[in-house]
Amino acid sequence: QSLLLRRFGPEVEIAIEAGQVGIVRLRHRYVERGHACHAVIADLDEDARADVQRHLDTAIAKHEKPAWADARLGEQPSMTIGSTPQMERRGASDLPWPKLVERGRAALADYDYEVARADLEHAVNLSGGQAVAVLPLCELLVENLAADADALRLVPVLSATAQADSAVRALLALAAARSGDPTEAERWLHGVDDARATPTRLALIARTLREGNVEAAAVLLEQGRAAGLSPSDLLPLTEQLQTLRRTTDS
Repeated sequence: QSLLLRRFGPEVEIAIEAGQVGIVRLRHRYVERGHACHAVIADLDEDARADVQRHLDTAIAKHEKPAWADARLGEQPSMTIGSTPQMERRGASDLPWPKLVERGRAALADYDYEVARADLEHAVNLSGGQAVAVLPLCELLVENLAADADALRLVPVLSATAQADSAVRALLALAAARSGDPTEAERWLHGVDDARATPTRLALIARTLREGNVEAAAVLLEQGRAAGLSPSDLLPLTEQLQTLRRTTDS
C-alpha cells in the first residue's frame, strides 16, 4: 500500500472504510471500481502515512465533507464525549471548533485548566474527533491533570487522523501504561518514534517494579537500554530493581 501511494499518489483515491476506524480504502482512480485495497494508516511507511493524513486534513481544512465523513466510527454520529461538568459550567458556545481549540489552547497556556478542558472537549465533539482538537485535550488530560482514564475514554470518538497521529498515540500510550494496561500501551506505541515513546517505556518499567515483578522489570529495562533510553533515566529504575531483588531473595 505504501508503494501504491508513493508511485501513484495523485491518482489514488483515499476513503475511510466504514466501521473500521484507522483504516483507509485505496483505489487507483483509473482502475475499475470494486478493485481496491485497504491499509491501516498507522502501519504505512512514514511518507505514505503523511500523504494520507495530508489528504484527510486538507479536506477538513476546506470544510469539505468527504465521502468517508459519515462512515467514521461505524456510522455512529451520536458517539461523542458527552456532556461533562466542565462543559456545563462553561456553557454553550456558538464558536466554530477551530476557534474553540484556539481559545482552549490560550486557556491552557494561562493554566486555566477548567476552561481549557471545557473548550477542548466541545471542540473534539464538534470536529468529529480531529487530531488538531484531540491533541491539546490529550496534552491537558495526560500531561497536566494526569487524568489518564479520561484520556482513554476519548478513544471511541477519535477520527482516523487522530488515531494515526504520533503525538496523540504517544499520549494515549502513556495513559494506558500508567493505568496498568501494557498491551494497550504497546498498541498505541506502534509507529511512534523513540523520543516520544520514552515516557511510556519508563512508565511501564516503573509500574512493573511497583507490582514487584522482578523478571518482567528486568526484561523491560534491558529493552529500554536496547532502545537507547537515557542511562540517567534508567539508573533510578535499575537501583529499584536491585533493591527489589535483594528484598525478594532475603
